[in-house]
Amino acid sequence: MNTFFSIIFSSFLFLCTSCASPEAETRVISPKDFSRELSENYNATLIDIRRPDEYQAGHIKGARPINWEDSTLFYSEVTKLAQTEPVYLYCRTGRRSAEAAQYLHKQGFNVVDLEGGYVAWVQASMETTKYESDIFSTNAGRKVSITFIKHGTLMIEVDGTIIHIDPVSSYAENYESLPKADIILVTHEHGDHYDAKAIETLSKSNTAFYSNKRVSELSGKSIAMSVGDSQEIANIKITATAAYNSSEGHENFHPKGRDVGYLLDIDDLRLYIAGDTEPIDEFSAIQNINIAFLPVNQPYTMTVEQCIQAIDSIKPHIVYPYHYGNTDLSPIVDHYKENNQIEIRIRDLQ
Repeated sequence: MNTFFSIIFSSFLFLCTSCASPEAETRVISPKDFSRELSENYNATLIDIRRPDEYQAGHIKGARPINWEDSTLFYSEVTKLAQTEPVYLYCRTGRRSAEAAQYLHKQGFNVVDLEGGYVAWVQASMETTKYESDIFSTNAGRKVSITFIKHGTLMIEVDGTIIHIDPVSSYAENYESLPKADIILVTHEHGDHYDAKAIETLSKSNTAFYSNKRVSELSGKSIAMSVGDSQEIANIKITATAAYNSSEGHENFHPKGRDVGYLLDIDDLRLYIAGDTEPIDEFSAIQNINIAFLPVNQPYTMTVEQCIQAIDSIKPHIVYPYHYGNTDLSPIVDHYKENNQIEIRIRDLQ
């Protein structure tokens, strides 16, 4: 840990000793109990406090990486956490998480520490992944897990219903190891969004496959959706939205009327998967969005400035920039740093 920040952080920890809520508690539990409690508490926060290289080598599904050794980052991220739900955390063997648990307890959090850390979790044959994922819950108690694979490729699980969006083999380490799809959604036919091999690997006999018209023609398998069309499966409403380039000279990349994005309505949770688009007039009809995936890589999709324009128009609660290549996203993060209504989350979606 940086020596200067370590001293400051340790001093802050000491000063906060008296700040602990009398109701707050810290528990250390086995991998089996840790897994069971996480499955029962969709609103809990799961934190992997290891270094980024450790996290990327493998982690517990749904864990947020917040490096304990980066004290500035850790303090900044902790201030964003709600104390209404317990915080579950782990490190490699339990030493660092014990220190972090002590700090969080003194801030008034109920903390659950994984006994033996990630090593014990793996030895207990619990599920691990190399992909980042975030977990949400709906007002009907359904768990919605979003796994960020790469670029425009996502996997969403809604209480056991698996949705693969724009699956591309080169972006996943091995689609054979991922759950088969109940639903596949493809936005358009470009090779970084449509991959017939990945779709074949993920498909079951009863997989529902939806796409724009051109992919339907190419595959001979998908149901074509035009803008405004809707389908409903497993109490998940899927609506096709407009996606196209609007800047002069860029219209040929994604012509108006060819491609689609998708709205997913899952109980009270509304997700917007924009597809390859720039800010368009149709954004005015895309409202009440909880989670939005917006592409940022001009000339093919949005500039950083256009993404900010889109966010201000749609006003989603959480924004994941995706399909961003080498784009510097820091201006977007900085623009909304003080905005309590909109949260920008950066994931590995280059």
